[in-house]
Amino acid sequence: MVQKYFRKHYKPQAWLSEKGGKKPALAGNIRWKSEIEMVESFLTNRCYYQQIIQEHEKDSFDSLVVAKVTDYSHCTNGKDLVDQLRPIASALDRCQSNGSSPADVCDAWLGLLSEPPLYPLRKSSTSDFKMPSC
Repeated sequence: MVQKYFRKHYKPQAWLSEKGGKKPALAGNIRWKSEIEMVESFLTNRCYYQQIIQEHEKDSFDSLVVAKVTDYSHCTNGKDLVDQLRPIASALDRCQSNGSSPADVCDAWLGLLSEPPLYPLRKSSTSDFKMPSC
């Protein structure tokens, strides 16, 4: 919501550009890695968003946008999400390369299981793939 607001509204977008912020990235349905790019863009621009909101208080900003920018938990949650998405994005790159084989995909999957940011998800993701005992 914050990204879309600063990208689609002329004045906030101009103020962000003035401050040297990056153009806010939006998530798209057709690109695997657009979610991580959007969160990284938010984290990079967050300090600019805060400055803009403080400097232009008289301009009416959407109250939900202000709440999300000023709430530090959005920042920490975003950082945690990026930590989890980075190894997944890297694995997707490996799997989508022209020379990848089914063995590469399995190796990428097993590599994800050993990534520390993904440990909390490990039990639920491995329980579905246990071989039945004979």
